[in-house]
Amino acid sequence: MNVQSENSRSRVKALHRSVLDGGQLKSLSVKTMRILSRCICLLGMIISQTACETSSYYHQAAKGQISLLTNTRTVAEVIDDSNTSIELREKLLLTQNILTFAQRRGLDVDGSYGEYVALDRSHVVWNVFVTQPHSVVLEQWCYPIAGCVSYKGFFAQADADNFATKMHIQGKQSYVGGVAAYSTLGWFNDPLLSTFIYRNDLDLAALLFHELAHKVIYVADDTVFNESFATAVERILLLDWIKTNDQDGLYQGDAIDAEVVMQHLLRQRRRAEVVNLIVEAKNSLSFEFAKEADLKFKEAARVAVISGLRMRYKQLSSQWGDNPPFDYWMSSDINNPKLAAIGAYSQWVPAFLALYDVDKASPWGNFISQVHTLSKQPKAQRNETLTRLASGYKRE
Repeated sequence: MNVQSENSRSRVKALHRSVLDGGQLKSLSVKTMRILSRCICLLGMIISQTACETSSYYHQAAKGQISLLTNTRTVAEVIDDSNTSIELREKLLLTQNILTFAQRRGLDVDGSYGEYVALDRSHVVWNVFVTQPHSVVLEQWCYPIAGCVSYKGFFAQADADNFATKMHIQGKQSYVGGVAAYSTLGWFNDPLLSTFIYRNDLDLAALLFHELAHKVIYVADDTVFNESFATAVERILLLDWIKTNDQDGLYQGDAIDAEVVMQHLLRQRRRAEVVNLIVEAKNSLSFEFAKEADLKFKEAARVAVISGLRMRYKQLSSQWGDNPPFDYWMSSDINNPKLAAIGAYSQWVPAFLALYDVDKASPWGNFISQVHTLSKQPKAQRNETLTRLASGYKRE
C-alpha cells in the first residue's frame, strides 16, 4: 500500500470522526446515515486520487454539505410548527406553489426543496473567482460531479478569504462573492435555506427557477453557458408565472400586486442595462490585454476601462432616482475577476432569450430541445452559435 493511499484512508476516517464526534452516532436518523454514507463514499473516491492540499479542500466541502443536509426539517413540519413565524410560514407555502408551477413547466422538481434549513450565516457558501493580473479569463477548478467550473466554493467565509489571499500572494487577482443558494445537480435533495427564503416573492420565485434549471441542462465544463441558461430560464418562467397567477388564479393566495410586478420588471431592466455596461467593459479589457504591449500599458488600459465603466454607470443611474442598482458594486474595488464573474452569469442570456423567441407556437418545449442540442456541440461551435443568436436579440 502506498503512502498516499494510506493517508487518504486516514483522512476519510477523520471525516467520520469529525462528523460523528461526541457519541452522536446512535442519534442519527436513517435519512442522515444515508446522506452521510453518500458523502463519505464520494469523498473517499475523490481524495484517494488527490494531493493532500486538494483533499483538505474536499474535506471542508463534504463536511459543509453533511452539516447542511443533516440539519433539515421537512417543509410540512416547519409550516405546522406553532413556533414558526407568520412570515416564514407564508414564504414556505409560496414555495410550494412556485414548485408546482415549475413542475408543470417541465423542470425537475422531484426531491428538491421539500426541506428547510435555518442557517446562522448570511450566505450558504462563498465563491472565489480568480484571474491572472492582466486577463479576464477566469481560472477553473475541476470536480467529480460539477466538472470544471470558474470558481472555488467554501462553506466558511474565512476559508474563502484565506484562499483569495493565497491567490494574491501568487500574483493573481481574486474576488470573493457570497452565494445564497446553489444546486447539487440532483446528487442531493437541495433544501430551502434561510439565506434566501425571506426574499420578496418575485425574487424568490426567480431564484428557484434558476437553481432548478441546472437540473434540466448542465454542461460539465462551461460555467458561462450554465449560468446564462439558468438566468434566462428564471426570466422566462418568472414572467410566465406572473401571467398564470393573474389569469387562472392558481396562486391567488399569494397574488402579486400589479405595482410590485411593475417595480420588479423595472429593476430587472435597469440591472440588465448595468450588466451590459459591465460585460462591455470586460470585453474592452480582453481586447486591451490581448495587445502586444508591456505591462505598464496594460495596467494603464485597465485603470482607464474601469474608470470609464464607473463614469458610464453614473450617467446611466443618475436618471433613476434613489437606490440605483449596483451602487455598492461600483463604489467598491473593481478588478478583473469581479468583472468576469458578472459576465459568467450574463454573457449568453441575450442568446438564450433570442432562442426562446424562435417559435411562438410552442416556445418552451422547442426552447429546451434546442438548448439540449446546443449543449451537445463542441464548445467552439456552441459559442459561435450563441454569438450569432445574441447579435440578433432585440432587448426590451
